[in-house]
Amino acid sequence: MLTDQDIGNLIAEPKRITAKDPARGYREEKGIGAAHLELESLTNGEDRFEVFIRQNSQFIENFSLGLKYLNRGAIPRSFTLVRFNG
Repeated sequence: MLTDQDIGNLIAEPKRITAKDPARGYREEKGIGAAHLELESLTNGEDRFEVFIRQNSQFIENFSLGLKYLNRGAIPRSFTLVRFNG
């Protein structure tokens, strides 16, 4: 279980983008532009993260952007650390 302090530390951890899908722009899915970015920790090089972006193509104020922590332990799981919606 992650505590509020753990979550704050993971959010604040310096990160580097290692991959983006698609490489340029957004992928269109039923009127929604979508992209994913893979990140890794600059602190320890082991922690992995994902940024997800979704935006309605017709109503651009309708979006979702978030940061997930990818736990690669014995039971791989992801935890959404923060999410913003418009």
